[in-house]
Amino acid sequence: MDAPAYLDALFPAAELSDERASMVKKGYLWFIASMGFSSVGGYFGASTEWWVRLFSGSAGWVLAVALLLVIPRIGEACRDHPVKGAFALAFNGLLYGFLMAPIAGKVSRHLPELIPHATAVTLLVFVSVTAFVFVSGKRFAVSSGLAYGLGISIPGALLMNLVLGFGWVTFALALLTGTFGVVLLVTVTSDLLHDPRIDNPIHAALALFAATFNIAVSIVQLAHRVSSRARAAA
Repeated sequence: MDAPAYLDALFPAAELSDERASMVKKGYLWFIASMGFSSVGGYFGASTEWWVRLFSGSAGWVLAVALLLVIPRIGEACRDHPVKGAFALAFNGLLYGFLMAPIAGKVSRHLPELIPHATAVTLLVFVSVTAFVFVSGKRFAVSSGLAYGLGISIPGALLMNLVLGFGWVTFALALLTGTFGVVLLVTVTSDLLHDPRIDNPIHAALALFAATFNIAVSIVQLAHRVSSRARAAA
Protein backbone atom coordinates (compact mmCIF):
# COMPACT_ATOMS: atom_id res chain seq x y z
CA MET A 1 0.00 0.00 0.00
CA ASP A 2 1.54 3.33 -0.99
CA ALA A 3 1.87 6.22 1.43
CA PRO A 4 -1.10 8.30 0.26
CA ALA A 5 -3.43 5.28 0.30
CA TYR A 6 -2.15 4.35 3.74
CA LEU A 7 -2.79 7.85 5.03
CA ASP A 8 -6.25 7.93 3.48
CA ALA A 9 -7.01 4.64 5.23
CA LEU A 10 -5.99 6.14 8.59
CA PHE A 11 -7.58 9.52 7.91
CA PRO A 12 -10.51 9.16 5.49
CA ALA A 13 -11.08 12.09 3.18
CA ALA A 14 -13.83 14.42 4.37
CA GLU A 15 -16.59 15.17 1.86
CA LEU A 16 -17.90 18.55 2.94
CA SER A 17 -21.17 20.36 2.53
CA ASP A 18 -21.06 24.05 1.57
CA GLU A 19 -21.81 24.96 5.18
CA ARG A 20 -19.05 22.78 6.64
CA ALA A 21 -16.49 23.91 4.05
CA SER A 22 -17.30 27.52 4.94
CA MET A 23 -17.08 26.72 8.66
CA VAL A 24 -13.51 25.37 8.49
CA LYS A 25 -12.33 28.30 6.36
CA LYS A 26 -13.77 30.79 8.84
CA GLY A 27 -12.20 28.72 11.64
CA TYR A 28 -8.79 29.16 10.06
CA LEU A 29 -9.35 32.91 9.79
CA TRP A 30 -10.20 33.06 13.50
CA PHE A 31 -7.12 30.92 14.21
CA ILE A 32 -4.93 33.35 12.23
CA ALA A 33 -6.46 36.22 14.21
CA SER A 34 -5.50 34.50 17.48
CA MET A 35 -1.92 34.21 16.18
CA GLY A 36 -2.03 37.97 15.61
CA PHE A 37 -2.88 38.44 19.27
CA SER A 38 0.06 36.15 20.06
CA SER A 39 2.36 38.60 18.26
CA VAL A 40 1.03 41.43 20.44
CA GLY A 41 1.53 39.33 23.57
CA GLY A 42 5.02 38.42 22.38
CA TYR A 43 5.96 42.08 22.04
CA PHE A 44 4.89 42.87 25.61
CA GLY A 45 6.41 39.65 26.93
CA ALA A 46 9.79 40.45 25.40
CA SER A 47 9.77 44.07 26.66
CA THR A 48 8.63 43.36 30.25
CA GLU A 49 11.83 43.13 32.29
CA TRP A 50 10.50 41.36 35.39
CA TRP A 51 8.85 38.73 33.19
CA VAL A 52 12.07 38.11 31.25
CA ARG A 53 14.06 37.89 34.51
CA LEU A 54 11.63 35.31 35.85
CA PHE A 55 12.79 32.89 33.16
CA SER A 56 16.39 33.13 34.29
CA GLY A 57 15.59 30.54 36.96
CA SER A 58 13.70 27.28 37.37
CA ALA A 59 10.53 29.04 38.54
CA GLY A 60 9.99 30.43 35.06
CA TRP A 61 10.08 27.00 33.46
CA VAL A 62 7.66 25.59 36.03
CA LEU A 63 5.30 28.50 35.33
CA ALA A 64 5.64 27.94 31.58
CA VAL A 65 4.60 24.30 31.88
CA ALA A 66 1.70 25.21 34.19
CA LEU A 67 0.39 27.86 31.79
CA LEU A 68 0.73 25.53 28.82
CA LEU A 69 -1.58 23.13 30.66
CA VAL A 70 -4.07 25.83 31.67
CA ILE A 71 -4.42 27.83 28.45
CA PRO A 72 -6.03 25.05 26.34
CA ARG A 73 -8.52 24.37 29.14
CA ILE A 74 -9.74 27.97 28.95
CA GLY A 75 -10.63 27.48 25.30
CA GLU A 76 -12.17 24.09 25.98
CA ALA A 77 -14.47 25.61 28.57
CA CYS A 78 -15.70 28.24 26.08
CA ARG A 79 -15.97 26.09 22.96
CA ASP A 80 -19.78 25.95 22.90
CA HIS A 81 -20.23 29.71 23.35
CA PRO A 82 -19.15 31.65 20.22
CA VAL A 83 -18.84 35.03 21.96
CA LYS A 84 -16.95 33.65 24.96
CA GLY A 85 -14.93 31.51 22.57
CA ALA A 86 -13.89 34.58 20.57
CA PHE A 87 -12.70 36.29 23.75
CA ALA A 88 -10.90 33.07 24.77
CA LEU A 89 -9.08 33.00 21.43
CA ALA A 90 -7.91 36.59 21.91
CA PHE A 91 -6.94 36.05 25.57
CA ASN A 92 -5.18 32.74 24.87
CA GLY A 93 -3.31 34.31 21.98
CA LEU A 94 -2.08 37.19 24.12
CA LEU A 95 -1.08 34.86 26.95
CA TYR A 96 0.62 32.43 24.56
CA GLY A 97 2.76 35.20 23.06
CA PHE A 98 3.50 36.69 26.48
CA LEU A 99 4.67 33.27 27.65
CA MET A 100 6.76 32.27 24.64
CA ALA A 101 8.61 35.59 24.17
CA PRO A 102 11.08 35.25 27.09
CA ILE A 103 11.59 31.57 26.23
CA ALA A 104 12.47 32.53 22.66
CA GLY A 105 14.80 35.22 23.98
CA LYS A 106 16.57 32.73 26.21
CA VAL A 107 17.06 30.26 23.37
CA SER A 108 18.35 32.99 21.06
CA ARG A 109 21.22 33.69 23.45
CA HIS A 110 22.62 30.22 22.76
CA LEU A 111 21.25 29.58 19.24
CA PRO A 112 20.79 33.09 17.79
CA GLU A 113 19.80 31.80 14.35
CA LEU A 114 17.13 29.37 15.53
CA ILE A 115 14.31 31.78 16.42
CA PRO A 116 14.18 33.79 13.15
CA HIS A 117 14.54 30.62 11.08
CA ALA A 118 11.94 28.69 13.07
CA THR A 119 9.59 31.69 12.89
CA ALA A 120 9.97 31.88 9.11
CA VAL A 121 9.40 28.12 8.71
CA THR A 122 6.37 28.28 11.00
CA LEU A 123 4.95 31.10 8.86
CA LEU A 124 5.45 28.95 5.77
CA VAL A 125 3.62 26.10 7.51
CA PHE A 126 0.61 28.26 8.37
CA VAL A 127 0.48 29.81 4.90
CA SER A 128 0.77 26.48 3.08
CA VAL A 129 -1.81 24.60 5.18
CA THR A 130 -4.23 27.56 5.20
CA ALA A 131 -3.88 27.87 1.42
CA PHE A 132 -4.69 24.17 1.04
CA VAL A 133 -7.80 24.52 3.20
CA PHE A 134 -9.04 27.37 1.01
CA VAL A 135 -8.33 25.65 -2.33
CA SER A 136 -9.44 22.14 -1.35
CA GLY A 137 -13.10 22.94 -1.89
CA LYS A 138 -15.54 20.34 -0.60
CA ARG A 139 -13.04 17.50 -0.20
CA PHE A 140 -10.30 17.46 2.42
CA ALA A 141 -7.76 14.61 2.19
CA VAL A 142 -4.86 14.28 4.65
CA SER A 143 -2.50 12.87 2.02
CA SER A 144 -3.13 15.83 -0.27
CA GLY A 145 -2.83 18.29 2.62
CA LEU A 146 0.52 16.85 3.70
CA ALA A 147 1.81 16.86 0.13
CA TYR A 148 0.68 20.46 -0.33
CA GLY A 149 1.98 21.69 3.04
CA LEU A 150 5.33 19.91 2.97
CA GLY A 151 5.74 20.63 -0.73
CA ILE A 152 5.67 24.36 0.02
CA SER A 153 7.28 24.60 3.46
CA ILE A 154 10.30 22.29 2.94
CA PRO A 155 11.55 23.82 -0.35
CA GLY A 156 10.80 27.28 1.04
CA ALA A 157 12.82 26.57 4.18
CA LEU A 158 15.69 25.19 2.10
CA LEU A 159 15.66 28.28 -0.13
CA MET A 160 15.72 30.58 2.90
CA ASN A 161 18.64 28.65 4.33
CA LEU A 162 20.61 28.97 1.08
CA VAL A 163 19.85 32.69 0.67
CA LEU A 164 20.17 33.81 4.29
CA GLY A 165 22.99 31.45 5.23
CA PHE A 166 21.67 29.96 8.46
CA GLY A 167 23.64 27.06 9.91
CA TRP A 168 22.59 23.56 8.96
CA VAL A 169 22.01 22.51 12.57
CA THR A 170 19.62 25.43 13.01
CA PHE A 171 18.01 24.59 9.68
CA ALA A 172 17.48 20.96 10.74
CA LEU A 173 15.85 21.99 14.05
CA ALA A 174 13.60 24.54 12.36
CA LEU A 175 12.67 22.11 9.60
CA LEU A 176 11.81 19.42 12.15
CA THR A 177 9.50 21.84 13.94
CA GLY A 178 7.94 22.91 10.65
CA THR A 179 7.33 19.35 9.49
CA PHE A 180 5.73 18.50 12.81
CA GLY A 181 3.57 21.62 12.46
CA VAL A 182 2.31 20.61 9.00
CA VAL A 183 1.47 17.08 10.13
CA LEU A 184 -0.22 18.37 13.27
CA LEU A 185 -2.36 21.02 11.55
CA VAL A 186 -3.43 18.76 8.69
CA THR A 187 -4.38 15.81 10.90
CA VAL A 188 -6.15 18.02 13.45
CA THR A 189 -8.09 19.68 10.62
CA SER A 190 -9.13 16.24 9.38
CA ASP A 191 -10.22 15.23 12.88
CA LEU A 192 -12.32 18.34 13.45
CA LEU A 193 -14.00 17.96 10.04
CA HIS A 194 -15.05 14.43 11.02
CA ASP A 195 -16.26 15.52 14.46
CA PRO A 196 -19.96 16.51 14.32
CA ARG A 197 -19.65 18.27 17.68
CA ILE A 198 -17.48 20.97 16.08
CA ASP A 199 -20.16 22.94 14.29
CA ASN A 200 -19.03 26.58 14.39
CA PRO A 201 -15.88 28.50 13.32
CA ILE A 202 -14.93 29.52 16.87
CA HIS A 203 -14.96 25.90 18.05
CA ALA A 204 -12.83 24.91 15.04
CA ALA A 205 -10.35 27.73 15.74
CA LEU A 206 -10.09 26.72 19.41
CA ALA A 207 -9.35 23.13 18.36
CA LEU A 208 -6.59 24.35 16.03
CA PHE A 209 -5.20 26.66 18.70
CA ALA A 210 -5.11 23.86 21.27
CA ALA A 211 -3.18 21.70 18.80
CA THR A 212 -0.41 24.29 18.51
CA PHE A 213 0.40 23.76 22.17
CA ASN A 214 2.02 20.45 21.28
CA ILE A 215 4.54 22.51 19.31
CA ALA A 216 4.84 24.96 22.22
CA VAL A 217 5.59 22.14 24.67
CA SER A 218 8.31 20.85 22.32
CA ILE A 219 9.82 24.35 22.14
CA VAL A 220 9.78 24.72 25.93
CA GLN A 221 11.47 21.35 26.36
CA LEU A 222 14.11 22.23 23.75
CA ALA A 223 14.70 25.63 25.35
CA HIS A 224 15.08 24.10 28.81
CA ARG A 225 17.64 21.58 27.52
CA VAL A 226 19.60 24.27 25.69
CA SER A 227 19.59 26.47 28.79
CA SER A 228 20.60 23.62 31.11
CA ARG A 229 23.48 22.55 28.87
CA ALA A 230 24.67 26.13 28.51
CA ARG A 231 24.73 26.59 32.30
CA ALA A 232 26.55 23.28 32.75
CA ALA A 233 29.18 24.26 30.19
CA ALA A 234 29.72 27.71 31.74
